[in-house]
Amino acid sequence: GAPMHRDELIELLWPGVSARSGANRLHGVLNVLRSALEAGRSAGASRYIVCRDNYYFFDNQAPHCIDLFDFLDLVASARALQRQGGDERALGPLEDAVALYRGDLFAGDTDSESFDLLRVNLRHSYLDAVRALVGLRIHWGQADHAIALAASLLIRDTDLVSTIVYARHYYGAVADWIVHEARARLADLYL
Repeated sequence: GAPMHRDELIELLWPGVSARSGANRLHGVLNVLRSALEAGRSAGASRYIVCRDNYYFFDNQAPHCIDLFDFLDLVASARALQRQGGDERALGPLEDAVALYRGDLFAGDTDSESFDLLRVNLRHSYLDAVRALVGLRIHWGQADHAIALAASLLIRDTDLVSTIVYARHYYGAVADWIVHEARARLADLYL
């Protein structure tokens, strides 16, 4: 990232605070951030959050990954494989993408309106990946896998009507059986 001077960071984070108090706060916040990024690091050392001449920046050259980008890459890879007729090879990226998705981007953050479109697009990508994965599992006669996935989604995600409608439309009676089994498993979990 672009370097930012310590004084600019302090003013951005705590407008109007004294230089000494701001420096103490910044030091504490940076320590927590560095510890979160690098468990077990030496005090004051960080490969990611670097300070040079009172300018702080994220070192993009340090090895790192961002789960959002990994998710998007996996979904794109699976879609490309499916377009090429490689449904079996798409299974791995689909499973990895579904496992990587942990919920809506900045869910519950009232100050994140600028992310609404991205949040919705990511959610649709996730649901598309789930639909594709369930469809492949059903196609290959792996109903237990499809049921387990559907059940885990029903537990995590209350807005699954479109997935169920999609499955019923394309897979008919098999999908009805899967929905019945998912409901039964949910009843066992919650009753």
